[in-house]
Amino acid sequence: MDGRGDMARIHIICVIQNPADIIVCPTDFYEELIMTMPLINPSEWEHMVQTAVAYGNELLDELQTLIDQWTDFLNTPNFVLYDRYGIPLCIATSEHQTLGLRYRHPLVLHGEVFATLVSAFDTTSLGESKPFQTLLLKTALTIMELTEWAETEAERRGEKVRLVMEYGLTPEVVQLLSLCGLDDSAGKALMAFETAMPIPFQGMEVLRRYLIAQAWRYRRQFPWLAYLPDGLLILQPWSREKSRYHVEHWLDQWTREATFPIRAYLQMMPNLTAFPEILKETQSLMQFANRFGLDGLINDAVERHMIRFLLQMTPESLEDLINTVLGPLLQDEHQATLATLKEYLACGQSLSKTAHNLYVHPNTVLYRVHHAEKLLGITIKDTEQLTNLWMALEGHTLLENIHRFHGS
Repeated sequence: MDGRGDMARIHIICVIQNPADIIVCPTDFYEELIMTMPLINPSEWEHMVQTAVAYGNELLDELQTLIDQWTDFLNTPNFVLYDRYGIPLCIATSEHQTLGLRYRHPLVLHGEVFATLVSAFDTTSLGESKPFQTLLLKTALTIMELTEWAETEAERRGEKVRLVMEYGLTPEVVQLLSLCGLDDSAGKALMAFETAMPIPFQGMEVLRRYLIAQAWRYRRQFPWLAYLPDGLLILQPWSREKSRYHVEHWLDQWTREATFPIRAYLQMMPNLTAFPEILKETQSLMQFANRFGLDGLINDAVERHMIRFLLQMTPESLEDLINTVLGPLLQDEHQATLATLKEYLACGQSLSKTAHNLYVHPNTVLYRVHHAEKLLGITIKDTEQLTNLWMALEGHTLLENIHRFHGS
């Protein structure tokens, strides 16, 4: 204990199912597991949360002090320190300070690059000096402590997600969420990430640290990040457009540098009341994506409103449904008719809107719809036949997306 609370230094060794898998857990997380099973008492959490926040701010203060020390050592503020994921550690760095910075000096500890110093002059000759090595060591230790602190915060929030899934939004759970920074003040974007293939525990750790760094960026206000069994959940008060931009950017960067694929799902959460239902929906969609081997942003491959039905089907039974219902429309000579029928139903059976979207005359749309009915031996005015047709068309779109994702 050094005045920072027991979470700063004390760890407990926890042995899990496989005796070979031994993990180190922060003390407060171990206590949390005990305290939340089966009773939840939020009043006992307030002090611990306040202590955790204060400790995080203290570490960020230490980081800023180190930046000041690097400034003195280099005799210039014209540099940037980046972590291993390319996130700037110089909290107050403005954009103009990065102009003309062309020398990159990897900072290495125990053979591993933990940060990169980017400056306007070559610092290689300084690397062996004692002041440089002292700063390097202090920076590495501070980044390590910040990383462990952030992981503990994400673990804590992950337990809250588990409680929401298990108990719903009881008053106690709502209070626990509020203590961890999640309230009903505004709508949020929910972004879920998980691995798209079985990986060792070390790989999961790399993924979570990467996402934490991307979403947090060492700001004072720690975002709402929560561990999921196979990944990480991120809640941010962003628009759909902004959220999609960040998700696609993070996925693209990960794809270029990582060794295993991941998937993501984005959904807007209008209020806290919707949290349990959206969590269940996200879990179902991720299970479906796992079954069909999808990676990347699965919003582009899965229609969320059809997921409950599609989840019950194997790839083989889905193909059987498509072939049985759509039959003749799957032939090459009827592709225009199939595409028109899809668009027509997607447009609420509006001839004018379908014609506008497909750049054809409304009479062409009408002809193709009637031709499709004739080929399939159905009428879309019949509710049961329309339902089967819509399911088959959605399944056909899904398989097309799966083939596109897999490059086949």
